Amino acid sequence: MGRRRTWTDDDLIAAVHASCSWSQVVRTIGLAKGSSAFRTVQGHAARLGLDLSHLSTPGVTVKPARSVPDLDNEALVDAIRKSNSWAAVLRELGLDASGTTYKRVQCAATALAIDTATSLGRLGLLVP
Repeated sequence: MGRRRTWTDDDLIAAVHASCSWSQVVRTIGLAKGSSAFRTVQGHAARLGLDLSHLSTPGVTVKPARSVPDLDNEALVDAIRKSNSWAAVLRELGLDASGTTYKRVQCAATALAIDTATSLGRLGLLVP
């Protein structure tokens, strides 16, 4: 018999709704990152019929080894204030400019409700 779940369907629904990636969903409900955690969470999300279109790699098992490192919230705020583009934000944070990284950084900015209008907004680069 498997381990008893420490989170409810309602917890998962809220986590999926508020997250931008499977990693964020797993963290939000308190699971350790790993392929079994991703498969478990993705299976339950599918069982519940949740809209997963906003999550990175919907319906595909994420390989955590290639994930972007956790972002320092203060460093992200500082990088956005100093930058005039998302590419400059990534450079300021010392991150590679890949599509996944862009999405992760933009998602983090949205989740933290960081005002991107001051530096990035004048270029039309606000987080959607």
